[in-house]
Amino acid sequence: MATSVDLFRGDASSVLTSHKLRLHAASLDTKIAVLRAQVDELLKQRAAAQERLDAITYPVLTLPVEIISEIFCHTLAPGGPRSELTPHEKTLILGHICRLWRQIAFSMPELWNTIRLTRQGILEPACIRAFLSRATSLPLSITVHKVDEGDVERDVLHAALNTIMPYSRNWAHLSICGTVETMHTFHVVRQQLPALHSLELLVYGRPAILDGTFGTMFQHTPLLRKVHLYGFGLQPSALPWSQLTSLHIDCLG
Repeated sequence: MATSVDLFRGDASSVLTSHKLRLHAASLDTKIAVLRAQVDELLKQRAAAQERLDAITYPVLTLPVEIISEIFCHTLAPGGPRSELTPHEKTLILGHICRLWRQIAFSMPELWNTIRLTRQGILEPACIRAFLSRATSLPLSITVHKVDEGDVERDVLHAALNTIMPYSRNWAHLSICGTVETMHTFHVVRQQLPALHSLELLVYGRPAILDGTFGTMFQHTPLLRKVHLYGFGLQPSALPWSQLTSLHIDCLG
């Protein structure tokens, strides 16, 4: 008899627990329904807000592509708006404003044909390759400025130079400020500078002489017109003198 009572009590307890669980599940269903209704309402509000946002016309986006392109060029030009950004960062940021600006910036080779390797940061080879690719066949302006003072810097510079050297036939402007050792790394492009128009070489440390292989690397530059040398001595055959229209020499060795 006692056993039957215990079993009955156990069944009653199970029924009570099951009932509570059903009530709890029903309560959760009600809360879920309320939350879903709230989410649906929020989605409707967001869709309405997006529709109004899409209807807004930003004046700058209504400008002709030619005008926007001109603004980009003035932004990056020497003496343009002051900024804490490096020239390369200015170029790259134009592609992060909106899809239209990115399309315009990426379609303008003149924004990408300047490579600057400076203390503010040497571009990674992958980034340099992106610049060179977007510059297409435009003449290139190459600047290397005081980035060879430590072993790490020299290694990074070497990787960057290896990336730009194959494009030497497109170099129109070359400016190097560095040690004699840095200058001599450029001997590999000797007789491969048919487009070079202006040359600036500033050596710091011990004086240097434009002689040997380095002294002849600028002989076959048919378009060279402007030369600025600082800290160099000269061999008579170092430059194609007769074609120069501007020559500035300081601190002869």
